[in-house]
Amino acid sequence: MLINQNYRSPYICRRTIIGWRMVQSDLNPAIRGQCIAATDSMNVWLGTSHPEEIYYSSNGGINWTLQLHIADTGYVEEIMFSKQDPQIGYAFGDMAINGMWNGVRILKTTNRGLNWQIWEFENYGFSCADRSMTVIDSNRAWFGVLNLLGGLAKIINTTNGGLNWIVRDVNVGYGGPFSIQFSQDNNIGVFFGQENANSWIYRTTNSGINWSIAYSTTYYYSKSMRWIQGTSNIYGCSEFVLIRSTDDGLTWRTMTGGPGIDLESLDAVRLNNETIYSLAVTRDRRVYKLLDTVRVIGIENIGTSIPGEFRLHQNYPNPFNPYTTIEFDIPKNSNVVLKVYDVLGRAVAVLSENEFKNAGSYKVKWNASSFSSGVYFCRIQAGNFVDIKKMILVK
Repeated sequence: MLINQNYRSPYICRRTIIGWRMVQSDLNPAIRGQCIAATDSMNVWLGTSHPEEIYYSSNGGINWTLQLHIADTGYVEEIMFSKQDPQIGYAFGDMAINGMWNGVRILKTTNRGLNWQIWEFENYGFSCADRSMTVIDSNRAWFGVLNLLGGLAKIINTTNGGLNWIVRDVNVGYGGPFSIQFSQDNNIGVFFGQENANSWIYRTTNSGINWSIAYSTTYYYSKSMRWIQGTSNIYGCSEFVLIRSTDDGLTWRTMTGGPGIDLESLDAVRLNNETIYSLAVTRDRRVYKLLDTVRVIGIENIGTSIPGEFRLHQNYPNPFNPYTTIEFDIPKNSNVVLKVYDVLGRAVAVLSENEFKNAGSYKVKWNASSFSSGVYFCRIQAGNFVDIKKMILVK
C-alpha cells in the first residue's frame, strides 16, 4: 500500500492483480496522512500529523477508526510491525512546543494497536530522522533522531522490548541518521547521513557503539534503506539512484533500470528463500518493481540418517578467512540456539535463535568478513545439551 502525503486530502493506493488502484475509503479528507504500515492485505495502520494520531483499518483501507490520539501537534513519522510477530508494533513520532520540535516519542503495542505504551525523549531542537526506525523482533528496535540545531544527533535502541533504552550520540554532520537498519543478530547496522550535496552510509559492527563511513556519494538527499533479514542484502535509494549491498553494507553498487530522479522511498521483502521483491516510489506517483536473488543465511540439513548423540563439530576450515562451516548433530527434535561469541563473551552473530529442527545433522556457513582477526567461540544449546568450540579468524 502507498499513501500520498497531501495536506489537503490524502489518498491511499493498493496493488491488486490488475495493478495499482486508489482505495475508496471513508477517511476524513482533512486528515494529514504521514505514514502507513500493514501486516497483511487487510490490516493497515495510518499515522497522521497535527493532530498526531494513529488510525486503523481491518478491511484494506476502506473503513478507518481512530486507535490513538497522541497529541494535538506533532507527527507520527513511521509505524512498523515485527515480521516475526505481527502483534508487536512500534511507532515513532515528533514532539512539538511553540512551533519547534522538542524531542521524540516512541510507542509500542503488543496487541495490534489496541493499546499503546508511550516513551517520551524530550530534547529541544531534536526530531525523528526520516524513515529512521527498524524493528528486528519483539525485543529489538532502533530509532534515529535528527538534531535540527546542528551538532550531535542521537540513536535510541532497546534490546528488551522497551524495559530499558540506550541513547547514544552520533556525529553525522547536519543530516541524519536517516533510515537506520540492523542485521538480524543486532550487531551490524547502517544508516544514511548527509550534508549539503553529499551523502554517506555509516556502518557499525559492534551494535552501534562505533560508526564509520562505508560509502559516499554526491547524489543529494538519501531516502530509505531496507535490510532483508536472514541475508546479507541491503537495498537503498537516494533522490536519484538505487543502490545495493550484498555483504552486510561493507560495499555498495549502483543498480541500473531505475527512474533516475524523484525517488522517494522503497521497501523490500523476501518472497521465498532466494527471491527479493522490492518497490521504489517516486514523487510523481510512479512505482518501480525489482526482483532480485539472494544468498540466504541459513542452516542446511546434510543427511537422512538420525545421529546417535548430540554433537557440535569443530568448524572447518580453522583458522579461517572469512568463511567457515559449522556442523552439529541432534538425535531428537529440538529447539536450537547457535551463536558466535567474542573473547569478552559478547554474542556477535546469531546463526539460530531457538529455531526448531527435526532430528538430524546440519551445517551452516558463517561469514566473518565484517569481523576483526581473533579468537571466537561457537556455542550451541539444544534442549539440555550445551557445547562450545573455539574458532580462529585470521585476516
